[in-house]
Amino acid sequence: MRIILEILRIICILLIFGGLLSALLNYIYSTLGININKNESSWLRWIAIYFLLFVLYRNKLQFSGWYKGKEQRKLSKSISFSLIFCAIIMLLIIPLLG
Repeated sequence: MRIILEILRIICILLIFGGLLSALLNYIYSTLGININKNESSWLRWIAIYFLLFVLYRNKLQFSGWYKGKEQRKLSKSISFSLIFCAIIMLLIIPLLG
């Protein structure tokens, strides 16, 4: 039962935080005059959001949930840095592609 609750929690985190981050990025890009809703590079935005949410979940949120497994550990600093760096690069490339 705890695993099902944790999966539902992960889905809610993805929907809520992903939606909020997407809305924030839409606002930032619209103030810069970049239309990303009909742009072919908008998939980069979603990949970057999921990278950021993955790092957030693995480093912070997994320890406050219902599932308490033996395999729970933080991402290494190099992997966390690499994923965050890739997400930032993807978000910075979007205006160049648009």
